Amino acid sequence: SQRQMRLLDFGFNAWGLKFAADKDNLVTLQLSNAELLHNCRNCRDFILEGGSVDTDGQGTLLTTTRCLCSPNRNGGKSKAELNTLLHNYLGVNHVLWLDFGALEGDDTDSHIDTLARMAPHDTIIYISDGGEGNGQGEELRLMASQLRSFRTAAGNPFNLVELPLPDPIYDEEGNRLPATYANYLITPTHLFVPVYGQPMKDDLAVKTLQSIFTGHEAVCVDCRHYLRQHGSLHCATMQLPAELCQLLRAAGAAADFGYHRRTQMIQFLVAAPCSGSGKTTLTCALLAALKRRGQDPCSFKSGPDYIDPMFHRAVLGVESHNLDLFFSAPETVRALYAQAAAGHGAAVCEGAMGFYDGLGGVSERSSAWEVAD
Repeated sequence: SQRQMRLLDFGFNAWGLKFAADKDNLVTLQLSNAELLHNCRNCRDFILEGGSVDTDGQGTLLTTTRCLCSPNRNGGKSKAELNTLLHNYLGVNHVLWLDFGALEGDDTDSHIDTLARMAPHDTIIYISDGGEGNGQGEELRLMASQLRSFRTAAGNPFNLVELPLPDPIYDEEGNRLPATYANYLITPTHLFVPVYGQPMKDDLAVKTLQSIFTGHEAVCVDCRHYLRQHGSLHCATMQLPAELCQLLRAAGAAADFGYHRRTQMIQFLVAAPCSGSGKTTLTCALLAALKRRGQDPCSFKSGPDYIDPMFHRAVLGVESHNLDLFFSAPETVRALYAQAAAGHGAAVCEGAMGFYDGLGGVSERSSAWEVAD
């Protein structure tokens, strides 16, 4: 079957009913109902937080028993039952369960992204016990021992790489906070490393991670403020599929060329090869970003279309404009565009739906190509 990117809407109950989250759990559903997100699959019967699982992208997933088997998350389901859910929803076929590992001050019930992470070439990166005694130190030693027993899907031991444990950091009331270097963030080009104002250990963590992610540029992020909310860098981010990253990078690159010399205005045309590709989502994101930057953007829709412009209006607070190429001559459309865009610092036009978009040099009535021309 044809590969297709799909959004999975998992359940969220505030880390095991620790906080109120009734509205949080409906965010994705509301965005889907508003057609700002497309091709969503309802998986809300399964409580699954982003920081609770880590995968190598090759069918192996790493998680913790404390989190996924928590009675307050998935009703105390067994590992076998959860393995089936993980396979059905994520396609993984080799699940590694860590039974040990816990940081003082952690309120996630041992999210895996605070303890151990999967990396290329059958590698697992984990935090050391820091030479600490009972409690946290003993948990981390037991975790390291269990990691040594893990095997790849092919039956081979993993390459284990140890990260230092940050020196203890406490809040104003003397409670220890869950500082960890395992909460790093990987993007296609950069490695973002949480640091905590501890030069020797910060530097060791950066160099250790750079030795694994050799093609990435390292960027240090001071996460001492994040720690006050009992999280760190990876906790405050959301992963995006590579296909969507490419789309967003293309939008970013467009900013370099979006400045139209003749009109002295930033101009974007959003197009895609089919309906439901996310044009409206990207258009609204561009409009919001331009508005925040004081560019006073105006919006257009190649139509006629009176649905998508409603979302443009919701972002800008003013009406969007239809560029009706079905019933209007090109000269009329150009005049409408020039008149509506006059005085604005930026203009964003969402292309027509379906196969008319992205046809390159093949001009079709109401196509994005004709609008660009």
